[in-house]
Amino acid sequence: MRAKALGLAALLGISALGAAQDEVTASAEEVLFIDAASQADLYDIAAARLAVGQAESAEVVAFAEEVISESTRTTVELLPLADALGVTPTADGSPADGILLGELQGLTGTEFDAAYAAQQVRALEGAVTVYTLSGGSVQDAGLAAFAERTLPVLRRQLEEARALAGSL
Repeated sequence: MRAKALGLAALLGISALGAAQDEVTASAEEVLFIDAASQADLYDIAAARLAVGQAESAEVVAFAEEVISESTRTTVELLPLADALGVTPTADGSPADGILLGELQGLTGTEFDAAYAAQQVRALEGAVTVYTLSGGSVQDAGLAAFAERTLPVLRRQLEEARALAGSL
């Protein structure tokens, strides 16, 4: 099971050791899920903040504001669940996310809008995959309920991001 969790970590580009391991009562899969969800929120919030300042399209700005709101909500909801399991989510985004954010920082206007929408489609596809796969491996009732509540929101945002990308 640990090898499967480490493989999932490698696939997601996250560190399986990113979470603090002191008095952890979480399974390896739960630690990986917490880190993946946390990193997804970090990237989404950072990219959306760039969008609010650099996007030309009012639709992109509105979508970004929704992403900030939802990702902030899920972060606030996830932190006490992680704490109860003895897990401190990583506070750093992944190197891959840093590259994506760097690409956005150099863009403005319609070029920014198209790149941001495309990145959000890919990011949300990844998040939906993580939440879907984790649904069967997360044993903690609170964490499982969090994943179950969040997955429909991510699916809705993915459809919105796809529609946004298609309209630009």
